[in-house]
Amino acid sequence: MMRDSAGGRADGLTTIVTLPATPTEPSRPIARLIPFAPDRIAPALRARRFAAFVRRARRFPDHRQVFLHPRPGRRWTVLFCYQPEPGPIDPGHRFTIARLQAEGFAVLVVLAARDAAQGDAYAALGPDGLIVKGLSGYDFSGYTLGLQALVAAFGTVDVLVMNDSVLGPFHPLVPLIDSAPWAFTGFLSNNGVEPHFNSFAFFIRGADRRFLRRMRSVFLDRVAFDGQSPVAYLQETRMARVAARHYSAGSLFGPVSRQDMTFHYLENPEGLVEIGYPFLKKSIFTKFADTFDQHRYAMLLDRLGHDPLA
Repeated sequence: MMRDSAGGRADGLTTIVTLPATPTEPSRPIARLIPFAPDRIAPALRARRFAAFVRRARRFPDHRQVFLHPRPGRRWTVLFCYQPEPGPIDPGHRFTIARLQAEGFAVLVVLAARDAAQGDAYAALGPDGLIVKGLSGYDFSGYTLGLQALVAAFGTVDVLVMNDSVLGPFHPLVPLIDSAPWAFTGFLSNNGVEPHFNSFAFFIRGADRRFLRRMRSVFLDRVAFDGQSPVAYLQETRMARVAARHYSAGSLFGPVSRQDMTFHYLENPEGLVEIGYPFLKKSIFTKFADTFDQHRYAMLLDRLGHDPLA
């Protein structure tokens, strides 16, 4: 049975801290330890979600569980990695797997690849489990596969779920996770679409079969989506609200109010890391490379001990 260590409440925990300014990014306030408070969902949003489901649902991707080693007493990570073509392993994948294992996490890699043989290269990295899936389905199909595999193998499991859109961790995760009193914890939240946890990293205490049943409208196992928009509308932005129907939920970092629409991970990512947030978005160096001083952020990666991305 999923453990709810907060008994559904986390009042009085929230504090406001200030992200330090950088040469190109302003100082901003950010909240720490924020109990999740869902919004009332507008009919128009429900209609958009229904339309997205009807238009964009696809068959769940093919997949194969390669191995899953027992790791008694360990916290697990489901790490979704996207490596569509054969070639050198993404240095971010190497770093993340190594850092997680060094902190004591067992790591189940769910690899999205065009060729199942690409799993051999990831098996050589020494993860504790490996599932190889097709390219369709985005990260949430991988999350579903990983959670189902761990629950089937171990019954109840404490599990960090994350994808490779973030680099890190650059700070220890265990103290952060242990500081959170909730059963379902997001690392970062924001108010886009509706209040929600960013799905690139979250932690579940005591995931079990009941949890999977209660969350089956988010962690879908019959259909999946091939676009970022339907995944965001139908899975990411609904996840915390669905979880909060049954469990205590909150985030480690997030907006200072419902009116705060700041996306901190792209508006002051260096300051976020400085105050203890453990990740950087990879898109700083790719999709949004023109927005950020690439030399300064390459130097930051180097200071954090990360290999160059290219």
